[in-house]
Amino acid sequence: MREKAVHEIESSSRALQVFVCITLLLTVINAVISFKYMMEDINIGNFSAESIERVFFCLFYIVIQLFAIMTFRSIAKNKTPFLAEVARNIKIIGGLIMFSNALPRWISGIISLILNDGGVFTIVDGTVMFGLVLGLIFFCLGSIFDYGCALQQQDDEML
Repeated sequence: MREKAVHEIESSSRALQVFVCITLLLTVINAVISFKYMMEDINIGNFSAESIERVFFCLFYIVIQLFAIMTFRSIAKNKTPFLAEVARNIKIIGGLIMFSNALPRWISGIISLILNDGGVFTIVDGTVMFGLVLGLIFFCLGSIFDYGCALQQQDDEML
């Protein structure tokens, strides 16, 4: 019974790792295309805060996906999700998610204010709040995995 669960953890982690690698490739392609359009906009003097925002979004998602790949690789290699490295990576992903919607919007808004000699941009809206809440959920999941690590360690010591 335990061997079947270990095999399922390993195979699921490998499958998720492949899936995230595919989405990472698509995100990198999107980032390159977004960067190309952003540079074209800047070269013709048609500054667009949205194009800068898209590039920053892509960069955040690339980093999030890299941490997800490392997490699934670690789970597959060790055949358990209850590792300090996994808990730390989940917390890092939570922190990145918290700011993945806010920072690109704020940076592009500030750049837009500077280049356009004024204007208005929103500091907090529904998208920013969603990112903050989702990031907090991931951070809490990381804390739950920390507790699971402690229980796993106690169980291993008892055996």
